[in-house]
Amino acid sequence: MILVVQVFTALLWSVVFNSIQLYVQNKLYQHTLALYLSPKLVKKFASNKELLRPGAKKETLTILFSDIANFTSISEGMDSDDLQRHMNGYFQTAVAQCIHHTDGTIVKYIGDAIFAFWNAPDPQSDHALRACEAALRFRDQPPQYMNGQRLITRIGLHTGVANVGNFGSTARFDYTALGENINLASRMEGLNKYLGTDILITGQSRDGAGDKITTRFAGRFRLKGFEKDVEVYELLGFRDLSEATRLWREPFENALREFRQGNFDAAEAGFRCTLELRPDDGPAKFYLHQIAELRVHPPAPDWAGEIELKDK
Repeated sequence: MILVVQVFTALLWSVVFNSIQLYVQNKLYQHTLALYLSPKLVKKFASNKELLRPGAKKETLTILFSDIANFTSISEGMDSDDLQRHMNGYFQTAVAQCIHHTDGTIVKYIGDAIFAFWNAPDPQSDHALRACEAALRFRDQPPQYMNGQRLITRIGLHTGVANVGNFGSTARFDYTALGENINLASRMEGLNKYLGTDILITGQSRDGAGDKITTRFAGRFRLKGFEKDVEVYELLGFRDLSEATRLWREPFENALREFRQGNFDAAEAGFRCTLELRPDDGPAKFYLHQIAELRVHPPAPDWAGEIELKDK
């Protein structure tokens, strides 16, 4: 009888221990998911351990890169604890109010930058629109300040195929995405500083979002490391902003059309008209500078209006 009790007790403790171990493992797994998925998606994938398996597959993603303009100079001389407090607040807003709000996946933080994407691990037929919404929510958040200066976030979006999954060694791996389309999204973010814009998206992202957003064509660019020209648009807002921006968008678009045809006098007049209506318009200023350069160094006969940028 004593032996039976001992065996039963041992079996009971084994069941209890395994249950506790499984509970802890599930909690750790959910905590891991919560590092990059929204609470809604954490619940959805809580029982799906496929996300922890090494390997990747090709998926069409809409990729976002963000960066704080002039962050190095703004943060210079700040106490490390104060800097950490400011950045934690900044990232908390970006994640909760913008990226996770639209069920995006946080891949990593790179200094003051954020790398995120949509359509993996959860399929989203409207992933381009979700990414655009996240970018606009990011831009329209109440202003945040650091060292007395307002933090301005630049954002780039691109939609394309990438390898997405767990990359790394058997000891440590990260859920991320790799491929040239990831690099292109990063270049879109960097292009903002040339054009004086906040949010730039590629033609693929614009097409994916459809008519629910308002954009303006910013030109075709040949970026360093990419053989093909990239069609670039500035994301202005949702569809309801179309009429409100038409007054200055139309002269800009007409001027850009003249520029691409090599009619620099007409283009200059159009860009100056844009600046009269919108004095701080970055793209109009950018193209006036390009016209001045091209008058000194005329383009090749087969030039089709593309802008070549040799720096990242």
